[in-house]
Amino acid sequence: MYQISNQWILFLLDVSTKALLLAAIAGIALKLFKLQDSNLRHRIWSGVLAGMLLLPLLTLALPTISLSLPASWTNFQSNVKRTPAHPTPVVSNNMNPSGPVVIDSVPLENREMQVSQTENVPHPKSQYLEATDASTPVADWSFPQLTQLIPGALLIFWSAVSLLFASRLIAGLWSSSRILRRATMIDGPQLLNCLVELPPAILKHIPAIRESQEVLVPVTVGWVRPTVLLPEEWQTWSDEKLTAIVAHEFTHVARRDFFVTLAAELNRCLYWFHPVSWWLRTRLSDLAEEACDDAAISHTGDRTGYARHLLEVATSLRTGSGQRVTPGVSMARTSNVESRITTILDFKRPLSQHLTWRSTTAIAVIATFVIIVAAAIHPTSVAATPAEQPVATESTTDSTDTETVHIQGQVTDTSDNPIPGTRVRLYRMQRPKWHSGSNTATLLTELKVDREGRFDQTVAKNIIIQERKNHESGQHLSVRHMWWTVLVVSAPNYAYSTFRAEQSGPIINGKSYLSPGFLNQPFTVQLRPAVTIHGRLLSIEGQPVEGVNVSVFQLRRPHASRFDAWLQQTSKAPLPKSDNRAIMLGGSASQYTAFPCSEFHLPLQCVPPVVTNSSGSFELSGLAAKDDLVILRINGQGITDTVIHVLACDMKPVYGRPYAIRSESGAYYGRTFDFITQPSVPVYGVVRDIETRQPLAGIPVAVSVMYGSTIYQKGYISTKTDQQGRYRIEGLPIPPVGTGRYDRNRLAVRPGKLPYIETDSLSVPRGDGVNPVEFNIEFRRAVIARGRITDKTTGEPIAAAEIYYSPYAKNENCDQYLRYSDGSRRLLGNHDTRYLSDAHGYFEIPVIPGRGVIGATINEGEYIPGFGAQKIEAYRGKDPSQLPNMLSDSLVPSLFHSLKEIDAPVDKPEFELSMYVDPGITLTINFVDPQGKPVKGVWGNGLNGSSQGKAIQDDHAQATGLAIGKIRAMDFTDNTNNLTRLLRLIPEKGQTHFTFKLFPPSRLTGRLIAPEGRPLTNTFLETRHQNDPYMIGSLPETQTDNEGRFDYTLPTGTNFKILARTDNNYFIIVKDLENPMPKNIDLGDLIIDPEAKSWSQAKAKREPIITELISKVVDDQAPESGTQE
Repeated sequence: MYQISNQWILFLLDVSTKALLLAAIAGIALKLFKLQDSNLRHRIWSGVLAGMLLLPLLTLALPTISLSLPASWTNFQSNVKRTPAHPTPVVSNNMNPSGPVVIDSVPLENREMQVSQTENVPHPKSQYLEATDASTPVADWSFPQLTQLIPGALLIFWSAVSLLFASRLIAGLWSSSRILRRATMIDGPQLLNCLVELPPAILKHIPAIRESQEVLVPVTVGWVRPTVLLPEEWQTWSDEKLTAIVAHEFTHVARRDFFVTLAAELNRCLYWFHPVSWWLRTRLSDLAEEACDDAAISHTGDRTGYARHLLEVATSLRTGSGQRVTPGVSMARTSNVESRITTILDFKRPLSQHLTWRSTTAIAVIATFVIIVAAAIHPTSVAATPAEQPVATESTTDSTDTETVHIQGQVTDTSDNPIPGTRVRLYRMQRPKWHSGSNTATLLTELKVDREGRFDQTVAKNIIIQERKNHESGQHLSVRHMWWTVLVVSAPNYAYSTFRAEQSGPIINGKSYLSPGFLNQPFTVQLRPAVTIHGRLLSIEGQPVEGVNVSVFQLRRPHASRFDAWLQQTSKAPLPKSDNRAIMLGGSASQYTAFPCSEFHLPLQCVPPVVTNSSGSFELSGLAAKDDLVILRINGQGITDTVIHVLACDMKPVYGRPYAIRSESGAYYGRTFDFITQPSVPVYGVVRDIETRQPLAGIPVAVSVMYGSTIYQKGYISTKTDQQGRYRIEGLPIPPVGTGRYDRNRLAVRPGKLPYIETDSLSVPRGDGVNPVEFNIEFRRAVIARGRITDKTTGEPIAAAEIYYSPYAKNENCDQYLRYSDGSRRLLGNHDTRYLSDAHGYFEIPVIPGRGVIGATINEGEYIPGFGAQKIEAYRGKDPSQLPNMLSDSLVPSLFHSLKEIDAPVDKPEFELSMYVDPGITLTINFVDPQGKPVKGVWGNGLNGSSQGKAIQDDHAQATGLAIGKIRAMDFTDNTNNLTRLLRLIPEKGQTHFTFKLFPPSRLTGRLIAPEGRPLTNTFLETRHQNDPYMIGSLPETQTDNEGRFDYTLPTGTNFKILARTDNNYFIIVKDLENPMPKNIDLGDLIIDPEAKSWSQAKAKREPIITELISKVVDDQAPESGTQE
């Protein structure tokens, strides 16, 4: 019995894995070829469904095709010392033995690490493995008899659940046959008139049409003799509604959707444990409905009317009483009506087309081939040749920076008069911890200011340069990070001003918005008079709210030249769906414009909070100048913790994109305003170990998402557990009744040094909306991966490498850990982490038992991206969009410099691994203008393997981490001389130099008009280009003026597609614009019909007039040995 059960379970896992492979191939094909047609997508997923049903038979019947895999890909080997399998938490020596157990919660990365010389991979002795007492019982996890019973129990369980689903299916078929027998045949002139209007394509197989009082919505049943069942109120429908519904249902019959629905139900009976079977069942139904919707719309020609008919039909599901026909193809389900109506009313989306027999045959042939190959594949292991391990070399440096810097300047008012009581303070701004809502600041020194407002002081350079230790890594940052030091200038009744160490500010459309730096250069500060802000907080009943804390969350200073235009544009934006809510929502992002300002790093401790009085009022003075943006935070007992955007000027509220990470659109109030607060109830609970039930003390618990917000805001509200593991969170909004799990408030918990997997997305129960909500959090102990990361070439350790981990999605242990049990996916490698390598390259990170991937990324990015990915199953032949099918969290290879697959042991508390980075090759990039003269001071991307841009002072720079024959996307801009270029560099063997020639941008001009000659004003133009979007990003868009004219600047070096975007559609202005050299391109008048089909080509009245911008270009010099132009 054991052998039979075990073989069956293994066979079931084999076909399940192959079924997942089929789904992955189909998904990749749809993504790769950008197939959006509902009919086509339905046929492809139907092929996957057929493959899943046929896989068990084909796997047994077909001869096997061996697929050789190295053993190292499937078998994890390490030389880890054997240690006790089940350690218990460390108990402090000074703890009262009779009292509660308190577990040390010092962060994992702050632990001192001692190097051991006895291991192949040296590491410190783990503090996780200390036992509490010799008498502590240790469980014996060797259960051979239980192991023998597990396969049989699994087989019985699978059989029982399959029979349950099969019984439900048979009962549904029997029930539908009874309904059919009791239904009455429909005829009459109204129906005949409807049939006459239908197209011949769907009248080849006319089904029976019956009326039944037992159905609520139209439904199609039967595959031998298909029948359309209509509810009894069909006679009250209008002719247009009846025609649309009959066309929809007849299309189901012509497509044989009932047969596919029945097959999906059978597939679920067999693969009830497989997520793909459940997803296919729903997806095929949704695609079938979309295809039939499109067919009905194509016949009626009225999207809006059809959406109204669908909504009316769906309403009967809620208001009526009847029986559901299963299996059957129902016209409306409550779960997908909203998304279908959204799709129907998307006028930019083309309607799906009927597939020809050639297309259907081609899909069937391809699907058959893929299914047969998948069924026949049988993986086999081959011995792997052990790779040479680089020898680590010790390298220690100890240097002390004794240089000094000079800070000098003068503070005056706008009339150049000195200001009494001026203060000049130097702060060090530091990156926030994940559980704190904003940057933290440390007061370094206060400079002396004389009567004339002058200050002149020498400060040690190591005070100015931020010394971020990267969690004990001891790494100093380079000079370009000096901006973290901020000089704060203030005076009574004047607005604050702040300055970074270096010149800083954005460059928008070639125009600089720079603020002077205070480092090594005298400067003058002119303070502007402060504007007083008056606010009043009210409850939803309109009563004043007393005792609420009002603090400054952020302060922003606008660009004066762009502020008036922003205010005028936002004044025209429509009001959100819900006004005066604590968290504002509503409207599409394109309708709201971001506030035009630069970052203003004001330490929050400079401005103490205020409290509302008995009338709910508060006042803030001596903070902001006219037109400044002040983002306030309000929090108090019983109200939602909220931010408010206030402009320090007299104005009515307008709506735009908020700068605080709260929501997609929000209100901007004037300096005098009333704000309606929202109620809140506390959330409390205990954080503990799920097995030992011991509380976890000192654990940070923070809000990761608040209901109603569209962006994560980790740490905006946070707390820590007490000695009994208890926590309490105040200020969360109360979601409406019926809010879905993923739309509710969510918490993030990171257990510090303790061996537990952190989680960022714990959905908080809603509760009754009146009483506090109890929410206990239980963690399961993890396995500690202890390793070292070094340079593959030199053996040198890599310090301050950020370490990430993700298990495989099909890892059977995922369901036991909070982080992965909800099945959600996250993109790793682009946000904070608490796991970093120390100065010697050592790191530790908790993982779960089973297969997974560990990735490391280095901030400077001087190494080849994605090193090691070629050896990992999750990445072979897959693009980033397919990673969620393989990994629980998406570790995109291009974001990492080292990747390694692991197989964490189930019976050990820790294991070891080694990771490597490859520096690749380095090229010297020389920057020249069109005449071949050197260019200095460019800005660009692509010099290293990270996505961070870099300012280059000299006329050359080093491009690092390049791989021979692999593309590195680059773009560089010289704003001083208005030169720019995009490039895709492919290094060659032996190459040492590359000359990057910059050119002025091309200029694209023209005018957009409607067919009747009316200019199309305020129409956006945007570009698509072939450079890597992860490196470059999209270029700025432009807009037509009042005469419909546009003037668009485009960098040289790549091909562009130019698009025009109206309210409903995209239109192609230029499909493939070659732009190797700068030129003026006058497209003249372009005719666009705003009501035409999306992605239509604009019609030009004449041929483009092209003028070369550069008449003389120095020919490229013949490259010397080892160089390339």
